[in-house]
Amino acid sequence: MLRSRACLFTSLSLSLAPARALNRLLYEPHELSGRTVSVPADDRRAQHVGRILRRAPGDTLRVGLVDGQPTDDAVLAAIESDGALRIELPAATPDVHAPAPRPRVDLLLALPRPLQLERILPMVAQLGVGTLVLAGARKVELSYWGSHLLRARDGAAHTRACLLDGLAQCGDTALPRVTRAKDLARWCEEELEALFPRDSVARVVAHPQRAGVPAHGRLRDVPDPAAGTPAGRGARTPSRLLLAVGPEGGWDEPDEVALLERHGFMLITLGERVLRSDVAVVSLLALAHETVRCWPPDEGARGEGSAP
Repeated sequence: MLRSRACLFTSLSLSLAPARALNRLLYEPHELSGRTVSVPADDRRAQHVGRILRRAPGDTLRVGLVDGQPTDDAVLAAIESDGALRIELPAATPDVHAPAPRPRVDLLLALPRPLQLERILPMVAQLGVGTLVLAGARKVELSYWGSHLLRARDGAAHTRACLLDGLAQCGDTALPRVTRAKDLARWCEEELEALFPRDSVARVVAHPQRAGVPAHGRLRDVPDPAAGTPAGRGARTPSRLLLAVGPEGGWDEPDEVALLERHGFMLITLGERVLRSDVAVVSLLALAHETVRCWPPDEGARGEGSAP
């Protein structure tokens, strides 16, 4: 038993370590000069390229500008004497500053325990989320909002680093946008429609199926919100899906579930099991992306959005 727990701890630790999960080297705008990307020697990305990937000058690398465009055939031009990297983008590389296509699934997540949130953030980025809304709920303890991930001074940088870990793992470049809805009811009244208009964003709320109540829907049954739009809709952007995942134990019944339903959320379920937040997020995001992929294609919006 002790050995099993040790192995589990080691596995989780490795999965969270960016130096062991680099399937695309992401760089920031200030690291790009012309077509040259410079990575400092003490950066974990440089250490990963040399020690884990064992790349040598002349080898190709998969790189990408954060929130910009990826490049799959960049060349490791040099490893400096101090270990710094100089990476050259091919001459024919398109404009890497063009905005990255954003995933068509967004996530409204009742704020989990800080350690669990730190574990969930890379998963969210790996699976693909356009906007992550961290929400308050009756079962969310107020102390969670004091997490190091949410502090004004350094929380944004820590949260961003966790999300970048997930992007480097999956090879995407579109960093999820993060916002908060500490007062869920007020957020629904004041901000929900502006961020996620119901005529183009399907809203769903996940909740365990309770015995003795009518059966909830399934994600596969969520319709495209633009279905039935009159002909000539080619200029519209692709429909999106906003997924609301509650705290462990589910949303408070009946108030929070009713609140979300009043604001256009369709009640869906994975069944009667009560899942941990990380398990629910991974399962539901995978199904949400599959649902969006099954919606009728939009000719005028082809190429927009992305899937994990």
